[in-house]
Amino acid sequence: MTVKTCIAPSLRPRGITVVEILVVISVLLILISFAVPGIGRATARAEMKAAAENVQYSIDNARKLARMTESSVTLHADPPDGATVQHIRLSGPGLSGAMGVQEYRLPDSIILVPDHESYTFDGRGLVLDPGRLGLVLQVNEAIVSELEIN
Repeated sequence: MTVKTCIAPSLRPRGITVVEILVVISVLLILISFAVPGIGRATARAEMKAAAENVQYSIDNARKLARMTESSVTLHADPPDGATVQHIRLSGPGLSGAMGVQEYRLPDSIILVPDHESYTFDGRGLVLDPGRLGLVLQVNEAIVSELEIN
């Protein structure tokens, strides 16, 4: 004799409960809380790298313009003396707006710390008074970039 048993189907319909949704959301929130500081630091480093590349481009541009015009070109590194706008600009005889010489405005979150207020390149593209240009991030002063002007 054989006995057949019939297993009753589950009375509960298949689906996701509110408790399961809350557990998933809490796990996601914990993971996000670990990721947010890392994203902030990565953004700050990227902003500093972009500013350093733009300042280096301005230095190289001043050197090339001095060679091209065979006259002195001055790179002005305007530090934040109460003004909120910090920028690097080029000046010199023979420079005009037609040559594409523009000033570079630094982001508000970066402080410019130059050794000198200006650096002059002679007609051969050599700097007369070498120095350094420092860039410091206001939010995290541990993120610093220094550029040699020689």
